[in-house]
Amino acid sequence: MIYDNHVKCDNIESITKVAKLLGWSGFVLVKKWKTGMKFENKKKSGLNIISGAEIGGRPDEVRKMAQKLRKSVDIIVVKGGDLEVNRQAVETPYVDVLIQPWGDPINKLRNDPGFNHIMAKLAKKNSVFIDFNITDLIKSHKKTRVKLYSHMMKVAKLVKKYNTPFILSSGAISEWDMRSPSDLKSFGKILGFEDSHIKKAISDVIIKENQKRKKSGWIQPGVEVVKS
Repeated sequence: MIYDNHVKCDNIESITKVAKLLGWSGFVLVKKWKTGMKFENKKKSGLNIISGAEIGGRPDEVRKMAQKLRKSVDIIVVKGGDLEVNRQAVETPYVDVLIQPWGDPINKLRNDPGFNHIMAKLAKKNSVFIDFNITDLIKSHKKTRVKLYSHMMKVAKLVKKYNTPFILSSGAISEWDMRSPSDLKSFGKILGFEDSHIKKAISDVIIKENQKRKKSGWIQPGVEVVKS
């Protein structure tokens, strides 16, 4: 099954219709977490809509918030940009995805990728996926786009070297930002990834992996309590 693993559009009706036309099996609908917010998976027009929560804030809050939400949402996303937040995200096995480690290109893009070989190893150890979002690249302009592309290429190189898990996503904030599976495959090719890795990056691998984390016996990646 093929999934766009990071979508933020509020108009579920429209984006579901477009996603179906483009050939997706489903998508992860990411919403910024607020106190009292409830998350639920849905099935609409034959597509699976998986719940995702975006958290951020101070580095010391990331782990607490992720642990608190772990059993109530399938995908926990940390918005990066700050080095300490990036580091905390990849150190926390309750976290599923780190987005924008290089910062937000619309507001404040870093002068460096915000990601290094130590973080790449930690992300692999804790099964934290790194997100490569095509909308950020498309909506950035001139020097910002060049800098963002450079950051993405550097992070992609580290991800390949250390076999760090990653996803390719549209990052769509409206139905017009949605991209087809072939578009994201081409994006992955540009970043230098191999076909087999690209296939996993737009599949339901992360969803299956992280549904395990909602089980009562789950402790961390590779460690579960098995009842006899």
